[in-house]
Amino acid sequence: MDRALREKNATMLATGTQSILDSVAGLSEEQARLRPEPGRWSVLECIEHVILAENRMFELLTKQSVAAASPDDGRREELFARGSTNRIRKFEAPEFAKPKGRFPSLAAAVEEFRRCRARTEDYLARCQDPLRSKTTTHPAVGPVSCQELVIIMALHPARHALQICEIRQTLGLT
Repeated sequence: MDRALREKNATMLATGTQSILDSVAGLSEEQARLRPEPGRWSVLECIEHVILAENRMFELLTKQSVAAASPDDGRREELFARGSTNRIRKFEAPEFAKPKGRFPSLAAAVEEFRRCRARTEDYLARCQDPLRSKTTTHPAVGPVSCQELVIIMALHPARHALQICEIRQTLGLT
């Protein structure tokens, strides 16, 4: 990975991280457990989902990627960057990424998110692989270059930060 791409990825990771952390700032543990409507996720459940997705995408990136038949030209990357935070199109979370109450508190979930994200940041800071020359399969969008996966992974928390803002607004917690 060249220096410019490494810096771009680091910036996107930081953006995703800050977005999710800002979205939960000031919430009490009780507020984080409130659901805006039956069948919709609470803030705590959103954070749990983000952690589960981060872990799966990290595994796809580091253990389940293969050399591409030909290097990706990068043309779809901007689409993934814009689409990752677009809340108009909703996705059903795969079973592995559905929240099941794995964290006793918002504080514990945020701590785990920070740990997982730090692992991702560290890996990408040291990564020498040409990410556009490797491919994997994302559970929601199908075959992607590993660079496209990094974009999705980096900005996925920002998508759910928007969801958390919607939850807060619905519950009057803004």
